[in-house]
Amino acid sequence: MTKEKRFPEWTRELAFALLLVRIQQNERNLEDRNDLVKQAVAKADAYGLAAGFQADPAHAGGTIATIHLPTGQVRWLLPGLSLASGDQADPEQSRRIHAYAQAVLAKARKEKKPNERHPHR
Repeated sequence: MTKEKRFPEWTRELAFALLLVRIQQNERNLEDRNDLVKQAVAKADAYGLAAGFQADPAHAGGTIATIHLPTGQVRWLLPGLSLASGDQADPEQSRRIHAYAQAVLAKARKEKKPNERHPHR
């Protein structure tokens, strides 16, 4: 019988925060961004975050993906139109994602045991 190695909760939450940061970094690469958004919406529930998809009445065939972070709502229009004006990401949305990632990182640093190692090392 082998002992299952489990990742501490803080590592999964940190991975989710980094996924959101990757979405920001891929704002101009819509195909990658859209795949990452779909992953984030699917994983949000595991962290107690409300998330989902709804039809966008302003854009035929468009869908709005929404995640309610503790720092505020973030959303993206799929399949590839930008909700922000022009080609730039919404600065308020970027601030919310950054604040969430910072909070998760601070929590991870607090919860990590001094000699805790990655389970696969």
